[in-house]
Amino acid sequence: MFRWMDPKVYVIMIKPYVHVIAALCLWVFALTLLATEQASSIMINIDRVHTYSLNKAPGTYDQNGARSTIQSYFASNWLPADDQGCMALTNWTGNATCTAKRNGLVTTTRSALNCDIYRSPGCNCVNQILKGIANDTNPNPLLPNTFTGSFATIGRNMTGQSATVLLNLESCHYLFHSVYLAGESGSTLVRRAALLFLITTMVAFNALFYVLFHGVWMHWSAMSRSTLALIGPLFVFITALATESATINLVLYIMFPPLVILALYEYFAHTSPHEPFLHPFFFAEILPALVTLAMVENSVIDYDNLTFEIFKAHAISFAYMGIVWFNMNFRAQEHNKKDMLLYTRRPQQV
Repeated sequence: MFRWMDPKVYVIMIKPYVHVIAALCLWVFALTLLATEQASSIMINIDRVHTYSLNKAPGTYDQNGARSTIQSYFASNWLPADDQGCMALTNWTGNATCTAKRNGLVTTTRSALNCDIYRSPGCNCVNQILKGIANDTNPNPLLPNTFTGSFATIGRNMTGQSATVLLNLESCHYLFHSVYLAGESGSTLVRRAALLFLITTMVAFNALFYVLFHGVWMHWSAMSRSTLALIGPLFVFITALATESATINLVLYIMFPPLVILALYEYFAHTSPHEPFLHPFFFAEILPALVTLAMVENSVIDYDNLTFEIFKAHAISFAYMGIVWFNMNFRAQEHNKKDMLLYTRRPQQV
């Protein structure tokens, strides 16, 4: 019987190489898919996923400079002289200057608070306050607070009410509910094929890394191992940046934190020949990418949720590294009962 046909020899000598070959086949498939997709604008558009964020409308009075915009406009268009002039009028028909002034106060305030686009109890409060200055809301009770686009020229005497109006506007988002509406989070994109390419690359490099370094800890320095471990992520990063620069935010969130795990593992946990097949660094690269792909495939594309789950995956990765470190050192002390006591105590195991 050939020596390699012995089951024990097969497990030790051949099985790791089977893992490498299988992982490389998956990687070639993902690379081919990405290259094929890149050559077709239709496939790219199908594969792209736009992320969204929930925007509060109106938000806080300070959001996006609303406070400064509104106060500045009021200060320059509601002068002390206006208290006895334009703002004292209850009918400004035919007074073009007063019409522009009062209408401008309303439209500028709405725009600063996004109440010219969105509807919410908070924005309804804003519109009710602004009615006293100039009113263009629909009087139909079935469609309250609907803009007609045509301001009335009959209103209230607002003499001395500038400070009160500003205070009331600021109170609206405290007293009434806002709405949360989905809006694209800038130009951030997710590419499914790119995530699949990232995952398969890390799987392939992990298998290759294990075959190259398993059992030869002392033959390679931590610097050499770390440098070689970074080749895969660097290739993925360059590829992602070249194919779709708009994915860079999420790619950085996925790929950058594991560098800390690589440094900790290679420089501080590198004390035992009992190395796990799944290297903590590659685990930390694969898990958040897999979580992101799973969320996108299930139509969870809220940017805040995606980033939260990515960093939660990183927290799990740090826990995995700690467990690996503990078990590596525990197994390294199997023949040293005195040192082994340290790892068998309950506080250390917990």
